[in-house]
Amino acid sequence: MAVKGKVKGKAEQLNGKVEQAAGKATGSEETQARGKVREARGQAREKVSDVKGKVKEQVGEPREKRAEMKGKVQAGVDDARQTMAEIKRTVQAGADEAGQKIAEMKDKVQNWLGDPKVKGSPRRRTERRHPSK
Repeated sequence: MAVKGKVKGKAEQLNGKVEQAAGKATGSEETQARGKVREARGQAREKVSDVKGKVKEQVGEPREKRAEMKGKVQAGVDDARQTMAEIKRTVQAGADEAGQKIAEMKDKVQNWLGDPKVKGSPRRRTERRHPSK
């Protein structure tokens, strides 16, 4: 709770009561009236302080909330970075595997093109037309 506002409210109430008593003692209605106003103002200040304290309890201090939100955002960013790193590793593994398969296929094609025993091979066709001596 807002202690400072509460203390000020209590002090103002006390001053109002003292002023009322002084007005009664001197017979001054004006002083008594000022004392009542001051006491009421002190009560109002105390109530406002209570309300502020309850609001802060429910909502929290703005700095605390900012720090809390900053922590949540940072955690989200860290999670996103981790996910991106995992995706990058997965894509790289896929690219490596694809490169390996392409190299295997390239070897097969080169073997096929160069092997005269393979049916349909360009080298076999050439050898049939021009048999070697």
